[in-house]
Parts: sequence; structure tokens; C-alpha cells
Amino acid sequence: MNRTAETAAPPRLKGLMFDLDGTLLLSDRSLGGYEILPGAAELLTELERRAFPFVVLTNGSAALLLGSPGVGQALRDARIETVRVGDRGERDVQAVYVGWYPECTMKAIEAACHAIWAGARLYVASDVPFFATKEGRTMGYSYAIAGAIRRVTRAPMILTGKPSLHALRFVARRLGLRRRDLGIVGDDPSVEIIMARRGGAKAFAVTTGVTACEEWERQTGLRRPEQVLRRLGDLLESVAPLPSEIRDGVMR
Repeated sequence: MNRTAETAAPPRLKGLMFDLDGTLLLSDRSLGGYEILPGAAELLTELERRAFPFVVLTNGSAALLLGSPGVGQALRDARIETVRVGDRGERDVQAVYVGWYPECTMKAIEAACHAIWAGARLYVASDVPFFATKEGRTMGYSYAIAGAIRRVTRAPMILTGKPSLHALRFVARRLGLRRRDLGIVGDDPSVEIIMARRGGAKAFAVTTGVTACEEWERQTGLRRPEQVLRRLGDLLESVAPLPSEIRDGVMR
């Protein structure tokens, strides 16, 4: 019997996408400080050593811009002109973009509504009601802000962050890989897991964020991951090995 065929293993992942909050670290409620979760630094260091492709994608990196000063940087880097609430021309925009914005006021929501009534489209960074922090579950501000705007305007929402397939396609393009070769690692069945399952990627769950082990066991359908990780380092069993670890087609 051919030795390679005899010892062949299931196809391994060629790239990884990690959620941030609850997966690699836990911030405080104000996002002013954080602690790295056990095994996260060691895993990322090992992936770097192997030159294994990975990205970290968070909805909190956080047009008429409703967001903290840092939210618009990615838009500006993409050469998209941004207008803040109170700026001249705040109603003469093609899009309203809602991101992380703890300081949001009713004036900002009103400005967004006027822009949408004038024809602007509504884009939202995250449709997640809460995320994991050191103090427990914390409200997703963009979820609440977009809810208020939509209640008034009845505008449809275009989701740019997780769990939209826009985000998964972005990750695949960034890593130069097919979606089916990606592993998506996260703590929320309604965000990372459902995005992976819908997009044909492999879904891996952690228990350090908003979902405990027993809650993962209750998940069904597209919310159920392929594997619940006991520790982050277990991911290394699923990633493609270094070329030096393969000899004559056999894993060493």
C-alpha cells in the first residue's frame, strides 16, 4: 500500500482569522485597558514562527461618521472623505457609517436621520448587542445607535463587519486564500461561528468570552462550531505544518 495514502490526514487549514474581545484578550468596559487571555501570545508567536497567515478582525475598531475619532481612520486610509456631526455638509453625504461611539448624542442620531432622509445609505460596523470584557458583557454601541436610527427612518442596514460575508471575503482576500481553507476563531455563535459556517470556512469556538462550554453544547445548525477549543494552542493541530515537518509526503 502507498505509504503516503496510508498516513494521509484530513486537509489542514491554510489561514486563520481571530476575533479579539473574548478570544485573544479581555478589555475593561471603557476599552481603556486589557489583559491578554491565556495561551494567546504563545499561539500567535508560534504562528509567526511558522510564517502561518492569520489576521485579527474586530467589530469594535471603532460618509457621515458616527464614531469615536479612531473609527474613521480606516475610511480615510481608503481615501473616503468623512464628515463629522456638526461639520458643514453633514446632510449632503452619500453614506452614514455607525461604529464604536460611546459619546453618541441625540443630536448625532438626528443628523444621521436627516442624512438618510436626504438619500444617504446606512452602513454599520457591528450588529452585535454585546461583547465580552473583564467586567462581563458590555453593550455594543453601534448596535444600539443603528437601532435608534432605523426605528426613526426605517432605513435598511448594510453590515460591513462580522458576521457579514463582506467581512469574511475581506479576510480571504487579505490572506490570499479561499474561504474553505480558513479557520475562524471566536467566542460568539451569532457572530464568528455563523459567519464561518455561512461562508464555507471552519468554525472554532473558545470558552473565554460570552459563551461558556455548556452553552456551546446547546448550539445547533449554523451556530454550532466544528470544534470547541479547550485552549487556544489546540489550534496548532489543525494548521498546515511547516515544509520542514513533511518528508516524502509523510508528516514527521
